[in-house]
Amino acid sequence: MDSTTAVDYVAWAKRANARWIVHHNLSRNADAYLGHLALHDGRRLLLSCRNAYLMVWLRDSMDDPKPWFYSGLFSLTTPMEAEQFLANHWLTRTLTGRENGSAWENLKEITQEKLERIQEAMAKLPESREETAV
Repeated sequence: MDSTTAVDYVAWAKRANARWIVHHNLSRNADAYLGHLALHDGRRLLLSCRNAYLMVWLRDSMDDPKPWFYSGLFSLTTPMEAEQFLANHWLTRTLTGRENGSAWENLKEITQEKLERIQEAMAKLPESREETAV
């Protein structure tokens, strides 16, 4: 990551979201969430997009970037926003702390390890949910 080049995190997140094929309308819901933040909380819009960017850079280059991206993008959701925008996305809700992790019990060990790495990386993000709670 080149720290000398300014990044427009919002534009970057919108491009990344539009580029990927994901299940259960996650891309459409992410776009709606970005629109919601643009109308109601520009600070969290910028921070959420920055978190998505950072999460993609924190992953191992062999990992699929999508769960990293979406966990960063939705990292600052309120409970109501998670219900509205992540209703059909248990994995992202779980990674962002909006769902009980007990659903992991039925996942293969390698998948659990990947999800744990994502959560460990999320704990390193500079902006915490508590600082942005609505």
